[in-house]
Formats: sequence, structure tokens, C-alpha cells
Amino acid sequence: MCKDLSKGQRQKVMLATAFIHKPKLLFLDEPFANLDPIYQRKCREWLLQHVKDGGTIFLCSHVLEMAERMCNRMAIINNGKVLAAGTVKGLKLDPSATLADVFIRLVGHSIEDAERLEDDGVTNSEEE
Repeated sequence: MCKDLSKGQRQKVMLATAFIHKPKLLFLDEPFANLDPIYQRKCREWLLQHVKDGGTIFLCSHVLEMAERMCNRMAIINNGKVLAAGTVKGLKLDPSATLADVFIRLVGHSIEDAERLEDDGVTNSEEE
């Protein structure tokens, strides 16, 4: 049945099944992937209401701007290791820094370094 749905439609089904039983604890991996802006906004509203109603959500996302707007606590994880955890404000050394700045500082290399390593044939140990 779901194999005939688009990626966005499958994502909506996944979110509906996550919320249907009103669990106190949700684990969501990239919940906004494949959703158009209208459904991304609706999903954010559902998530924020779930927390407001006393629920807890563990959210995995590479969209740091969204995570910064939505999360009250977070962890920066790289290669399976928690590099830092706390409030958004607490993770920033400088109030003008972005979460991308925090991630790059903690991971220890810039985008240029990562691209150079990739060009040099260096891969992530998890990929080997």
C-alpha cells in the first residue's frame, strides 16, 4: 500500500502513525524530510503542541535552523559520540553564533576541510 505513495505522502503516514496513540515520548528522525512548507509548518505545530501538552520528543535533524527554533535542549553528535549537550544558549560561546558554527567548532573542521578530505579520498570510518 505505502509503496505507491510519494516520499512526502509516506512521511505524512509515518507522522500520523507516530501521533495517533498520543505517546508521551516520541523518537523522530528527520520528520520534515520530503514535506512541503505547508506540512512542515503543520508538523512543527503538532510537535510544539505535543511538548506543551507534556510530551517529550527526541528529534534527529540536520536542519540546524529548525532545531534552534524548536528545541529547548539538544546534543551535538558526531560519529556516534555526544560532543556536547545542553540548551541552545549554553552550547554557544558567542550569542551571535549559529548552531552551524557550534557544530563546526565541536566537530573540529570546516566545510572546506571536509571537502578537501573527501577529495583526498578520506572517508568517514562508518562508511568503510
